This record gives sequence, C-alpha cells and structure tokens, in this order.
Amino acid sequence: MKKISRFLAAALCLALLAGCLCGCAKNPTPAEVVSDPASSIVAPPQKAKVRVLAISGPTGMGMVELMQANDEGRAANDYTFTLTTNPSDAVAKLTSGETDIAAIPANLAATLYAKTQGGIQILALNTQNNLYIVQTGEEVSSIASLEGKTIAVSGQGSTPEYILNYILSANDLAGKVTIHFYAEHSEVVAKLAAGEETIALLPQPFVSVAQKKMENLSIAVNMETAWEDACKKTGSTADIAMGCVVARREFIEQNTAAVQSFLAEYLNSIGYVSTNTKEAAKLVVRYGILPDEELAEAALPSCGIAFLSGATMRDSLKPFLEILYAANPAAVGGALPGEDFYYLP
Repeated sequence: MKKISRFLAAALCLALLAGCLCGCAKNPTPAEVVSDPASSIVAPPQKAKVRVLAISGPTGMGMVELMQANDEGRAANDYTFTLTTNPSDAVAKLTSGETDIAAIPANLAATLYAKTQGGIQILALNTQNNLYIVQTGEEVSSIASLEGKTIAVSGQGSTPEYILNYILSANDLAGKVTIHFYAEHSEVVAKLAAGEETIALLPQPFVSVAQKKMENLSIAVNMETAWEDACKKTGSTADIAMGCVVARREFIEQNTAAVQSFLAEYLNSIGYVSTNTKEAAKLVVRYGILPDEELAEAALPSCGIAFLSGATMRDSLKPFLEILYAANPAAVGGALPGEDFYYLP
C-alpha cells in the first residue's frame, strides 16, 4: 500500500470518529503515521460490554494502547480482552458466542464466514506484510537467487505458503525451489540455530526472536516488495493481508454504536503503537504478547501493523482472497465470501 501523509491520516481518523469509516494503511516503517493519538474518542450514549479476543503476535499488538485505556477507565466501551496463541480458540469462541470481536488471520475470517453461513463480518484489516526471507549465509539477495535453493517454511497449507508459491510462480520459479515444511515457526528458528537450515520464510516477531539467537541471521528479502513485483507481473491489485478484526454479525446489528466506537479507538491505538514504538513495546510486554521489551521494540516497526476499513479494506482483501482461492479453495472456506462479508457502514 502507498504511504499516507500526516494530513490524510488525521483526516481519516476524524472521519472515523464521525462515524464514516474510511480506509487508511500503514507501510511497515516506524516513521509512518496512521492516526493522531491525541484525538478524542466519541463515546456511545452508554458503555457497552464488549468481549475481544486477540491472537498473541501482530494481530494483537495494535490493541495494546486500547487495553491500557480500558484498564484506566478511559475507553468508550467496557472491554474484556482475552489473548490466545491458538487460532482455533477464536473459531470456537466466535461460533459459540463467547466473544464478540476477534483479531484473527484474514483467511480464517473468510473460512468462519462460510462456516457460520454469513454470521461473521470483517471490520478491518489490521496486519499486512510481516513476512521476510532470512538467511544465515549470503546466498540470497533477491527472489531470483532462490533458484536451486532450499527454504524452510512453517505451516503447510497456510497463508505464508500460498504467498511464497504465488511469488515463485510469478518469477518462473515454481518447482525450482525446494521447500522444507515445519509445524511451527519456533521449529524453523531452531533449525536455523542448529545450522540444519540456512534460508527460511518467517513472520515477525519470529524474525527478531531468531536474530536475537543468531547474530549472523539477516533479512534477505522483504516479502512485501517481492509481492508487489509479482503482482505487477500478474496484473493483480491484491495486497498481502495477514490479519484482520472480525465480529459476530448479531453483535454488530445489536451494538452499532459500540462497534463504531471500538473501530475509532482501535485506529487510535494503532496510531499510538505505530508512532510510539518504545512505549508500545512496554505495553506489548505488559499484556503478555511478547516477553521482552527489547525484542518487542525491535519487532514492532516491521510487524505490518495496519488499519484498513470500509471500501478500502474490501478492495484490498478481495483480490488477495481470490489468489488464495485459486491456490486452494479450502484456504478461504471453500468459496469466496459474499459482499455482505465486508462491514461497510
């Protein structure tokens, strides 16, 4: 996504607070301004009880300032936040009605939409690219230099695999790169540390975790740049969409003001996290998302934390889901979601 100016970011934030939710994006650099952290939040007439679940990692990091505001009694709603490391927890709690809003992987949102027959709507994208090809040597300098190499990847049949395959295919490298699949990101890090693998595809914050263990580990390719180059070759307008925030449709319909104020507060929180890395790192540790402030501060600028809502969200996500569907229909629940999947107030 293109960078936005300070003026445009502030204007978009004000539009949100007024109830007209527009999209804005964050390029993964520490200097990008998403919103004005000083903006006041327009509270609904009465505080609503809102249960929010987030997966530990980038999908939850953007919420930490809102978590603090809630603890201090400054939030527009009465939030209960729950963190999990397992996306299946989000599936269970959303489908059972035990949570109202959840920050989850973007393709999982589409799967849940299908599973609940439209009972889930996506409110905003909150994580774009957080994937990087890393290496312990100096073999790789571009996607083209992966030819004939072996790369370690975790999560066969998940979004990172589809992103990598799309990029390889666009560069005529399909079948020319060996992929070793592992169950967990932490297992990939262990293989790199042991010298059993030298090249890997990892998301943040695992890149920073790995670099803390291995001084010789470097980032060889930013997958956002590689993705943009691939899309130019294929003619796609898709952006990488790693994470999003969704809500139960029933909750949205019964608590419209609370949802509007949540989105405004969430945007404000993401703006704070994006422009106050050191202080945000403290909150990331305080709320149990990462164990170490130094690690959190190193990882935050490249976690792809973002905020896209409304038509901008839809226009960014739809072509990405189409790419995933073409790779494997099961990745998006067996069918592309309908227009009512997107929350467009």
